[in-house]
Amino acid sequence: KPVTPSTIEALARDPKNPVGGYYGLRKGYRGRFANYVTPVLELLGVVELLDEALVGRGNALQRLSRNADALSSYDRALELHPDRVEVHNNRGSALRGLKRYSEAADAFERLAMARPGFEYATANLLHSRLYACDWRDYEGRVAQLRRRVLAGERADVPFSFLAISDSPEEQLACARRYVADYFPPAPEPMWRGQPRKPGRIRVAYLSADFHEHATAY
Repeated sequence: KPVTPSTIEALARDPKNPVGGYYGLRKGYRGRFANYVTPVLELLGVVELLDEALVGRGNALQRLSRNADALSSYDRALELHPDRVEVHNNRGSALRGLKRYSEAADAFERLAMARPGFEYATANLLHSRLYACDWRDYEGRVAQLRRRVLAGERADVPFSFLAISDSPEEQLACARRYVADYFPPAPEPMWRGQPRKPGRIRVAYLSADFHEHATAY
């Protein structure tokens, strides 16, 4: 069946890969077995992943909280293609996960300088500096971030923005932009205006901790 582009399996099936389709086509290998062949051949030094696959692997490792391994993937991707400045965003996230905040700030700063409008880059830079007790250009960075939030840009996420501004107007603007990006209205409404059954109105209150976690019990 078709595979998602830029995934390990897509690379495995691509006849243009460094060993001529060995991962998914040669020797009769098919399906998910290719996912196991790929890292083995890489470990043996037979092949090297392309930068796009390295970034994808780094993202997967970050989701597993293997930030040091993810960082290695991002660093190698940047060695292959230094012009892929957006990888500094992934790299900064991994460094922040390792609590290497000064290095994370440097990564986000490189991204912000190369792509000033990159979403959340300015905020990630500022928050990483604050974690490192680095107060350089604090007032200027805060003022810039607040202006961008009021302008409706993807400047910061609502929770971290609470540490930047105590203005209800600015916090609302930040929350509205975030919700519009990540939780847009459903294409099909849950209620189509049917008459409500008589009786008490039932309201459900669901906490953010309503999941498999100690706080849910």
